[in-house]
Amino acid sequence: MDVDRATAAQARATTANLDFRTPGTEPATKEITYANSGGEPVTLSLTSSLRGPDGEPLDVLSTDSTVTVPAHGTATATATLRGADLGFGAYVGGVVARADGVRLTTPASAYLAAPKPG
Repeated sequence: MDVDRATAAQARATTANLDFRTPGTEPATKEITYANSGGEPVTLSLTSSLRGPDGEPLDVLSTDSTVTVPAHGTATATATLRGADLGFGAYVGGVVARADGVRLTTPASAYLAAPKPG
């Protein structure tokens, strides 16, 4: 961990994680809040990823492509999970926000349990 870079960064994610729990068949959305303690706005480029139980990447998690966080303010981005495209198992990934000298990762997860027999 680069402590100097982390403490000098103006932007930070205030959302700890995106826990989609057990998503249904309709798309589920969660918001990520970013804060900026600096005197200039920061535009973050966002990418998302999710891996299935077999470790393979899946195209089921999407997010806004950018979010601009105003100086001394906050802004939110929306992440959407298409749960209808998932089978049983645990899914992990995250949303990565990047700007000049900044890389912020918000973990994401979902879990679909198989029905219990009986």
